[in-house]
Amino acid sequence: MSDDQRAFPMYFHSAASPQGGMSLRDYFAAKAMQGFLSDPNVSVGNDAGAVKLAKSAYGVADAMLMVRDGDV
Repeated sequence: MSDDQRAFPMYFHSAASPQGGMSLRDYFAAKAMQGFLSDPNVSVGNDAGAVKLAKSAYGVADAMLMVRDGDV
C-alpha cells in the first residue's frame, strides 16, 4: 500500500512532480470519519471512543487504498 499519493496536489512550474496536498490515506480516513459521525447512533463519548473511531476510519482508508492498488 502506498501513501505517497496526494488528494489535492499542487503543481509548480519548477517541479516535475506534485507538491503538498493531503495524503489520500488522510483524505479517505476523513471521509470515513464523516460517514461514521453522520450516523445518529454513533457516539464518541470520550477520548477512548474518539481514538477507537479514528482507528476505524484509518482502517477503512487502508482497505480503500489496498483495493485501489489491487492488493486484494
